[in-house]
Amino acid sequence: MKAFRYAGASIALVLFALMAMGPGVSAQTNSNASSLAIRSIDTTKWPRVTATVQYAGDTPPGPGDFSVRESGKIVRTFTAKRIAETPTPIGVVLVIDTSGSMRAGGRLDAAKAAVRSFVANRAPAEQIAVVSFSDVPHLTHGFTPDDGATAAVEGLGASGETALWDAVGLGIGLLTDRPDLQPNIVVLSDGRDTVSVRQPQEVRAAAQAAHVVVHTLGIQGDNLDNKGLADLASATGGQSFVATGASGVDGLFAQIRRSLNQQFEVSWVSTATSPGIDMSVSIPGAIASGRAAAGAVSRGAQTRPEIVKHSGPVAAFGSVGRLVALGGVLLAVAFLVIGFGLAGRGSESLLRRLQSYGTGEEEVVGLGADDGPRPHATTSFVRRAVEATERAADERGLLAWVEARLDAARIPIRAAEACFFTAAFAVIAAVGAFVLKGPIFGLIALVLGVVAPLETTAFLAYRRRRKFVKQLPQMLQLLGSSLRAGYALLQGVEAVSKEIEDPMGAELRRVMAEARLGRPLELALEEAAERMGSPDFAWAVMAIGIQRDVGGNLAELLDTVADTMVARNRLKAEVRALTAEGRMSAMVLGFMPPGLGVAMMVISPGYLNPLFSQTIGKVMLGACGVMMLVGFAWMRKIIEVKI
Repeated sequence: MKAFRYAGASIALVLFALMAMGPGVSAQTNSNASSLAIRSIDTTKWPRVTATVQYAGDTPPGPGDFSVRESGKIVRTFTAKRIAETPTPIGVVLVIDTSGSMRAGGRLDAAKAAVRSFVANRAPAEQIAVVSFSDVPHLTHGFTPDDGATAAVEGLGASGETALWDAVGLGIGLLTDRPDLQPNIVVLSDGRDTVSVRQPQEVRAAAQAAHVVVHTLGIQGDNLDNKGLADLASATGGQSFVATGASGVDGLFAQIRRSLNQQFEVSWVSTATSPGIDMSVSIPGAIASGRAAAGAVSRGAQTRPEIVKHSGPVAAFGSVGRLVALGGVLLAVAFLVIGFGLAGRGSESLLRRLQSYGTGEEEVVGLGADDGPRPHATTSFVRRAVEATERAADERGLLAWVEARLDAARIPIRAAEACFFTAAFAVIAAVGAFVLKGPIFGLIALVLGVVAPLETTAFLAYRRRRKFVKQLPQMLQLLGSSLRAGYALLQGVEAVSKEIEDPMGAELRRVMAEARLGRPLELALEEAAERMGSPDFAWAVMAIGIQRDVGGNLAELLDTVADTMVARNRLKAEVRALTAEGRMSAMVLGFMPPGLGVAMMVISPGYLNPLFSQTIGKVMLGACGVMMLVGFAWMRKIIEVKI
């Protein structure tokens, strides 16, 4: 289980580094380039905010697919409903071309059939008006919530010229007179304007000022003004279609109807303290951003903010500020690496003198040039900083604890330097994350900067300890063989230290170095057992001490102890194999619920919101957490067999 913890800490550090170094871009989508657009933001019931969003695509999202952010923060509690399920009134003006060209190919008849289907599938709160145009525009039927628009269209006939832009202007005026309705216009035409007084740019400006969304539908012909219709739709955030003939009119009307029906109202209680809010609504694969002032209704282009390419404290300085901040962080890291990598040379003469207590080419472990901790702080500034860190850590009792952990992990660095470089790394990471991503990421970086070195040290010590325990029976057998060959105990330990691999060999060489400096052999062995955290080695050392005091065959005793340890290790391996299924079940049952929860939140944002927003959901989450902990502890107790 410890390996999982260390791996998790490493993965978290890597992921955070990727997040912190990634660009802080605030996504924004406009209605012309994305399948999601914000129609309006209503803050008249502040702090209640209601945003109307429109989706254009083949697969409409469900209310549970939405997620909301306000000022960059996730909104946990919100409601999303289809606009047809709300009392919001929708206004649609059908602008139908009845010029003489509409007689050809049954175009007008196809338009009438398409309007019948369009009106039949309207939303309950939708009102439809009809404007027809030939030489001049006519208000054929005013806004009505019933099927009156269908009857009005049935009586239309085709003749005369094409007053397209005047008819669209009349439709805009109808919607301006009804500010309670959501403004929408659907234009059907097969020809170019020939007699209008109003100009295309004038009509586009009027539509934008009135926040009207215009959808255009053209029937392909020699005189179709496809560009003019497309420009009108693009300028107002609508859609533009072209039918190759009368048979395609009904399908395109159905697409416009689907687009109108695929509107959603997203509502939440704002936590913003400033007069205005920046918000974004997203679904899988699409996102739209908006901006609104408190106590007002923002529509159309008013809701679309400029694209914000940077976030965090360096946003005001643009890309130059971001590069400068990143360069400063990299320089600080480079300074840290250089300071850490410079090897000290002032203590080489002392190390060389201490090596004289070794034999042959061996070095005094813990004191040698390769194995022992070297001073890495060589510059005066870093040396003073390390000395200050050492005093502060020693006053709080931290220095001895760090030194013990470094000693157990066999990391050749002084405790004071480890404290200084860890603190420097954490501070640099925190400052860099704060500059690039904000205070929350800065705090996370600070915590990870402290935890990651500690967990790495613990993992190295754990791995070294496990190998040491596995080598213990072999060491006792070699020592017993040396004693039977006529060696004294001190000579036997020295001989074994040369034969066996590290970490056992390194610890025994350290024991020999301490013994040559005058420390009793048994005390040196006891400290090695304590340093490695091995109760088995401690029992073996105790047995050696008792046997030396009372006499007897020490070689036979060591063989017995080694055989006992081998048998016990074999039994531990068997128990571990038998309980592997239980351990795997505990891990699966422990990690599967939160893993599934995270996956559901990613796949369908907002689906689990009731668990966090409603009282019964919070109670269920608390109960599930308690039950999971109890079950996990129970299974761990079952599979944990002490030997």
